[in-house]
Amino acid sequence: VNQQAQIVQATRTEANNVTREIETSLGPQILALGRMAEREQHDLTWDQERWEQDALHYIRDAKSGLAIYWADASFHVRRVVPLSGNERALGLDLTVESRRQSAITAAREQHEIVLTRTIDLIQGARGIQVYAPVVRNRAVAGFIVGVFDEQELLDSILTAEVAPGYSIAVLDGDQEVYRR
Repeated sequence: VNQQAQIVQATRTEANNVTREIETSLGPQILALGRMAEREQHDLTWDQERWEQDALHYIRDAKSGLAIYWADASFHVRRVVPLSGNERALGLDLTVESRRQSAITAAREQHEIVLTRTIDLIQGARGIQVYAPVVRNRAVAGFIVGVFDEQELLDSILTAEVAPGYSIAVLDGDQEVYRR
């Protein structure tokens, strides 16, 4: 019985370590999207070239980022970086699927960064989107949207050094979305 309790405690400790590793790795990426949104709040002239350079730097630094979108206040994608491979995102209505709709609506209403649950991305992968609202004069003018491939994201975080000797399964509700 004592050995079983030790195994259960060791497993809980590793699960907590895995959770912290995911949070620690995602935090800076999410904050970077928030900083992009803050810069847009103060740039009333809309410098498309500067925005595209900012988005390209973000994609370069985010190992699992597929794209950065600019969505307007009507929840439609108007700009995409990189455009190559993401052309189908232009004009996309981010409210056509319930998980996207609930997340982007929450971001608009709360004026805070919100992540979707696992969704099917137009890029063909399963992933998440992060909505960072751009607030001007207390109204949401649009959103910086980070698009992440779930498999690549979790592979980059949950390396062999994380919980060595353990199998890892990540669930979204009762749905398994990742296994190592």
